[in-house]
Amino acid sequence: MYTFRFALLGIIFSIAYVIFAMGAAGFGHGTYLFFIPAWPYGLGLLVYPVLFHLLSLLENYRTRWIFVCVALLHYATIALLLSARWSDEASYVQRTLSVEPLNVVLPVVWFFAGQIVLWICFTLKIKSFESRV
Repeated sequence: MYTFRFALLGIIFSIAYVIFAMGAAGFGHGTYLFFIPAWPYGLGLLVYPVLFHLLSLLENYRTRWIFVCVALLHYATIALLLSARWSDEASYVQRTLSVEPLNVVLPVVWFFAGQIVLWICFTLKIKSFESRV
């Protein structure tokens, strides 16, 4: 049950992120840049329930390495897609930012806040396991 709660947090994070990304898309008149963490085909959003679930299983080194590898692979994918799409989407981001800045700020803040919480929890859990040993 404890591990399910962590996965549920990841699902909630993903759903909220998609809602914020849809706001930035503006019914086709905004930017689709914020859907990059969900690519390909929305499967990228499954990474967050997996990462949050892995947080509950950090007792051994193998799970820690899996967590770090999944997170870094996801970040590398986001960076690659962002660099490939930025030139096409920059004008849409600027237009969305000028019309409704909150629709650009919300997904960015939500994404980075989620990452910060994820890595703080990772660090705290590792410290708590190491203090027991």
